[in-house]
Amino acid sequence: MGLTSCLLLVAAGVVFFTFRRSRRYTLLVAIIFSLAILGSFLAYISYNQRYVRIVPIPSLGTAKAVCVGDERTDYAKKLGNVDDYELLHYRGPYEEEADRLWTPRSLAKAKVSLWLSYTGTAFFWVCFISVLVMQQASEQALHPAGSDER
Repeated sequence: MGLTSCLLLVAAGVVFFTFRRSRRYTLLVAIIFSLAILGSFLAYISYNQRYVRIVPIPSLGTAKAVCVGDERTDYAKKLGNVDDYELLHYRGPYEEEADRLWTPRSLAKAKVSLWLSYTGTAFFWVCFISVLVMQQASEQALHPAGSDER
C-alpha cells in the first residue's frame, strides 16, 4: 500500500475519531476543508505548470509528460539558451535525460512539490467528504427515517 493511500486512510480515521462525539463545528470544519482543497489544488496546478513539460513524440503520434527542475546542470547550460521543450525534444523526453539536464536538488524539489500538492488535495477531499458523511450519519441517528415527528 502506497504512502498516499495510507495518508488518506489516516485522514478518514482522524475525522471519524474527532467528530464522532461533537458535531458543533461541522459546518466551519467543512468550510475550512473546502478552502484547503481549493488551496492545495491551485498549488498543484501552479507546480504542474512550472515543473511538468508535455513533449510531443510525432513519430509515435503521442506525447510524454516529463518532470523538470528549475536549475539546469552545467551540461545543460553548455547546450545553449533554449527553452525546456526544445531541450527535451533535442535530448529525448525521458526521465534519464531530465536527470542529466536538471540538478538532482531541483528535480527533487519539483517532484516533492507536485506530490505534496496532489496528496494534499486528495487528503483534504477525504476529510471534507468524511465530515459530510459524519454529519449525515448523525442527522439520521437523531431523526431516523420512518419516525413520525409530531
